[in-house]
Amino acid sequence: MQVEQLGELSIEERLVLMERILDSFAEIAQEPSAPAWHQKVLDHRLEALDRENVESFTIEELRRIRPEQK
Repeated sequence: MQVEQLGELSIEERLVLMERILDSFAEIAQEPSAPAWHQKVLDHRLEALDRENVESFTIEELRRIRPEQK
């Protein structure tokens, strides 16, 4: 199937196709590796948390603070 043909499928057919694609990932034995820059970003953010007085919230707390943002 070509990408251009996706528009010819119904929504139901696209959902089935998407499900099959996602299921195919479960068949792969290895975990995908993240790019090195992801770890650098995470390290930078963790260092900032250690260095600064950063306020954090759970999702429940955020929902109470900003109920319109669900």
